[in-house]
Amino acid sequence: RRRRTSIAASLPHLRSHLYMCSSDASATLSSSSASAAKNGSEEEPTPFATAFELPVDHGMCVAVTLPLYPCKDDDDYCPTLPLYELHDQECHALESMLPVRQVQFAGGRAAMRRALTALGVDASEPVLRSSSGAPHIMPDGVMGSISHTRGLATAIACRPPSDGAATPSAVGVDVESSSRELSLRIAKRVLHEAERQTLGTSPSPAVPTPAADLLLRCSLKEALYKALHP
Repeated sequence: RRRRTSIAASLPHLRSHLYMCSSDASATLSSSSASAAKNGSEEEPTPFATAFELPVDHGMCVAVTLPLYPCKDDDDYCPTLPLYELHDQECHALESMLPVRQVQFAGGRAAMRRALTALGVDASEPVLRSSSGAPHIMPDGVMGSISHTRGLATAIACRPPSDGAATPSAVGVDVESSSRELSLRIAKRVLHEAERQTLGTSPSPAVPTPAADLLLRCSLKEALYKALHP
């Protein structure tokens, strides 16, 4: 039976929604703090700092802040990356990526490595990508998932409990900026008719509009898809 838990937290400089799914549980984290602005521009948080650590069933979810990279690829953009946290193979993988993708990849690996460390798991092995894009090389018995959005990368790592209790066979995580606006026209493609009928009726202040509700549901489905198709 799937359980759903809702948790509210405040993240400095960021407004984001985080959705996590596993085979036996899902959780929702939503922030309530607005992005800082100074002289009409965004105030950049400390790049690759830990934004939060969230214990979950059998594991840990960690998010790190990302530098506010350009919305489009810029040949002059040269990010400073946390190379000291990356494996040599991960650094090698960066060489074929555009700068914006380098930030996302490095942030996701830093988040995963911190999540593994928080679990007391050896985090010295590289975390590369499978053909589906999921984390490929993980310590034995550990499941993981990575997601990123503008300003934030997050990773979840879970391992079987030592007491032999039931554990999920796969996990998925998705994170989205709550400032992202989705067209309601895509609801017909991603939501069942019964879901569309209740769109925008949530009493939660985290989803004040139908568009925000649609974003929440799309993100939750993305996390679930990652768990079902790792």
